Amino acid sequence: MVDYDKILQHVGEFGTHQKKMSFLVYLPVMTMGMHTMAMVFLAATPAHRCRAPEGDVLAARYNWTEPEKLNATIPWTKDDDGNLVRSSCERYDLSALPSNGNLNGTLEVLSSNLTTKSCDVGWHYDRSQYKSSITMEILTVLSSIACM
Repeated sequence: MVDYDKILQHVGEFGTHQKKMSFLVYLPVMTMGMHTMAMVFLAATPAHRCRAPEGDVLAARYNWTEPEKLNATIPWTKDDDGNLVRSSCERYDLSALPSNGNLNGTLEVLSSNLTTKSCDVGWHYDRSQYKSSITMEILTVLSSIACM
């Protein structure tokens, strides 16, 4: 059987040339690892919901709190685990409301009688964890793909 140490002594051990070559191989490997792990943060999908400009107008008119505005603009859906969450793909169609701005009834009655429609004016993102991500930019451009 051939001894590996004797072969290395014959061809040359870990010298200057091998050190240079190792450095040149390790340098791009270290940066590739950083790029690979960066996608965990750059491509994160934060919690989001449909933007509803009409809801902002109504909230200002009736002095609604944020939860009240969400109840009037964003329907509840079930996630994969069966938990109730705000829909990220639909919003209430508020164009059916009376144009005089007089809302008769409570918010619960109001939202139960409204139809829903897909997000047509973009999304509102939860920016508490991420200021911006690739997903936020792509969803803004490719809105038809976002809710498939």
